Amino acid sequence: MAEMAPLAAHQRVALCAMVHCVQGLPKALANDPGTVIEDGDLTAVCAVIDNAIGVTGPREA
Repeated sequence: MAEMAPLAAHQRVALCAMVHCVQGLPKALANDPGTVIEDGDLTAVCAVIDNAIGVTGPREA
C-alpha cells in the first residue's frame, strides 16, 4: 500500500465523529429501538455519518 499523507484536522474530526456514531448506534438500538427510530435519532446519526464521509443527495432504497 502506498504511504498516505496525514489527515487534516477537519478529516480527523469527521473520522472521530463517524466512529463514535457507528459504535454508539447498536447500543442505542439495543436499549430502546422504538425511541431511537421514532424520535428521529437514527436519521440524525445517519445524516452525521453521511456528512462525515461526504455523501450528498438522497439515498437509494
